[in-house]
Amino acid sequence: MGVVRPLRRFKFILVLIVAAGIVSSGFSFKAEAAVELVEVGSYSGLTNAVDVTVNDSVAYVVYNDPAGQATLAVIDVSQPDALVVKGRAAAAGSSVALDVYGNYVFIAMAGGNPGLQKVSVADQQNPLPGTHKDLSEAPRDLKIANGLAYVPVGDKLYIMDHLAGPEFPQIVGTYYGAAETVDVEGDWAFIGREGGLKPVNVGDLPNITEGGAYGGCNQVRDVYVTGNYAYLAAGSDGLHIVDVSNPGRISLPKIAALNSFEQDIESVFVVSNMAYLAGTGGNLYVVNVNNPASPQLIMSCDTGNAIAGLYVKDDYIYLASGDKLKIYTLNYAPNTPDNLSPSNNASVETTTPVLSAGFSDPDEGDYLSAAEWQIATGLAFTAEEIVYSATNNAAFFTVPAEAKLAYGTTYYWRVRFSDRYGSWSGWSETFSFTPVDLPPAAPTGLAAAAGDAQVDLTWNGVSAQDLAGYNVYRAAASEGPYEKANESLIAQGTSFTVTGLTNGTTYYFRVTAVDNNGNESASSETVTATPQDLTPPAVPTNLTAEAHDKEVVLRWPAVGDEDLAGYNVFRSEQPGGPFQKVNESIINGCSYTVSELANGTTYYFAVTAVDVRGNESGRCEAVAAAPVDDRAPGAPQGLTVSPGVYKVFLEWVTNTEPDLAGYYIYLSTDGISFAQSNPEPVAGTSYTVTGLAHRCYYFYIKAVDQAGNYSPASQVVEAIPQNRRHHSDPHTPSQSEEEQQEQDVKDKEGALDEQLLITLPERAGAPLVQVGYMPSGEGFGMCFGLPDESGSRLALTCPVFSWQLFNFHLLDWWG
Repeated sequence: MGVVRPLRRFKFILVLIVAAGIVSSGFSFKAEAAVELVEVGSYSGLTNAVDVTVNDSVAYVVYNDPAGQATLAVIDVSQPDALVVKGRAAAAGSSVALDVYGNYVFIAMAGGNPGLQKVSVADQQNPLPGTHKDLSEAPRDLKIANGLAYVPVGDKLYIMDHLAGPEFPQIVGTYYGAAETVDVEGDWAFIGREGGLKPVNVGDLPNITEGGAYGGCNQVRDVYVTGNYAYLAAGSDGLHIVDVSNPGRISLPKIAALNSFEQDIESVFVVSNMAYLAGTGGNLYVVNVNNPASPQLIMSCDTGNAIAGLYVKDDYIYLASGDKLKIYTLNYAPNTPDNLSPSNNASVETTTPVLSAGFSDPDEGDYLSAAEWQIATGLAFTAEEIVYSATNNAAFFTVPAEAKLAYGTTYYWRVRFSDRYGSWSGWSETFSFTPVDLPPAAPTGLAAAAGDAQVDLTWNGVSAQDLAGYNVYRAAASEGPYEKANESLIAQGTSFTVTGLTNGTTYYFRVTAVDNNGNESASSETVTATPQDLTPPAVPTNLTAEAHDKEVVLRWPAVGDEDLAGYNVFRSEQPGGPFQKVNESIINGCSYTVSELANGTTYYFAVTAVDVRGNESGRCEAVAAAPVDDRAPGAPQGLTVSPGVYKVFLEWVTNTEPDLAGYYIYLSTDGISFAQSNPEPVAGTSYTVTGLAHRCYYFYIKAVDQAGNYSPASQVVEAIPQNRRHHSDPHTPSQSEEEQQEQDVKDKEGALDEQLLITLPERAGAPLVQVGYMPSGEGFGMCFGLPDESGSRLALTCPVFSWQLFNFHLLDWWG
């Protein structure tokens, strides 16, 4: 048989070693756990399967059809429970064994085409038969090692090279002697044949030298060499183990023999101190060879068909058997369940308790696939004692109401687990529990948060399975009396809000748990809370803003909250803020003046209401205002007048306003109707009114600022300008007679166009008025003019021929 050593160790071996009472490699497991050979995958349709080998995740199986024609099947075994054929290739003649080297599968062919067939599997979906090395006799076995093919043909052993390329394999050495099967270790080929084992040295090809021999069995049908030992499948003689640490020794010592098998042993495969043996009737045996001198038969399994090919790799055992490729694994049954709950002799507060146990399995990656639960009234678990049993796929089980467990009755329970391969653990220990109708445990973690006329309570949930809900109790004193705050049971959640409380009053609270039977727990710890007014007043409305000089006056209607303390005012230079509070203390009224503002800058204002608890409302809708200079200067003070020749001199005290623009002078001839004398404001504190007549005039002044605001009038003063040069003019230096005459002419010329104000009789409309005048000693003259908007006054400019009194006559008006 073709055998190839696996790339890594088979993990289940450690489990089996412990089962035999031996501990290896530092691992330890429960010795009482059972081990099974479990079939995990199968592929049929191979007719007469001959041999199998596995490389990576691909199995190569050679089988012969009913006509004896060999076919190679390439099978994907990456998922053992879902095998897929990737490709097939037919070869002329029947096959006896195969092995793999690189991208080639080599098939030992017999029956009409004896030799070595080379098949390329570089493309696994399309394997291609290639060269064929003809041999004179039919091969009995095939082994590839060290880049060479070893082919026993009955009376000799061929050694062939040129395996990697597409060319024909070439014989590079021949040993002449009986050869049924072969294995290679280092420089030695170990030939199995009738009667025993023959090692030959192949380290110096084509020279081959014989070593010692072992002749302690009638026949050798397969040989597997690893380390210092050769394992011989010896037919009816069972398993022989030979010391080959010195192959050149004349007589190789037998270490042990095991022949307690029901069937003859056809093939052997050894991995990690475990030998797998195929029997002629289809039995697969597992033998512990951790101690080669004392091999122990661990178990056997009937695979159903004769095993023609055997290969072990990783976690799986591959068998070429009948018309199938079968895949087995060693499965360690789950450990006996532990960590049972409820614990033994437990009291449970429900007739539907949750049973649970811990699952563990020695096999890496194995998992719980089924659990069987039993509940009984006696320890024997007889059919009469079992009151309920169930199977699920979890490590816990909720006893249903249909089990009809009763309070006060003691029940016994146990559980066992099955893994993914259907291997059951032993039954767990037997624990007992008694359903008791006890009240739930008292709630813990009660906490209270005071609100506005209410308190929010929270607590930790109680874990009783028959929990129905909670009750909340309150009192005005720690010693009570306590009254229930909830109208109905609090069935959902672990929180409750107690409402209708009085702010400023301290309350005491407790919580109890209630089960489905109405049993109420003891009270939780007591907590206190004092509700506080947390509700802010209403938001003020209808805010108005009145802009003034560097200030804005805000007004709003009062907010009607009974506990109102006042208001806060906020301002911003942007519509959306940020807003800053401008008042230092609470505003008691419904108006506020925001000062120290910049004229011409738009500000945005909002107001909030605040209650006596400090709760503040939201800001009202903001209003905008831009301060303007609307503050008039103060009335000028200290106005004095000094008459001069046809003029008067006015003086006054300077106003102190920083934005003062100047002063306007007003005069009147009757003390009632005043006219502005100067077209532009006077910047100083004195002014001379010229071109006056020798009569009584009345004067007052007003201050005006840069924004055009006029002050109130000053006090009214009066004066009569002089009309003779010899009168002294306090504002004119002394002059000669000629200078005085010249000045007198200038003064008269300056008064030629004197403007006079005349009061007219009432008449509707705006007529054109003709006025006649006649000064003393002069001829009659006429003037024309339009009255003002009132129609009652007329300003006339008339030529004056001498400074005397005039008589005026209304001649006519029209229009």
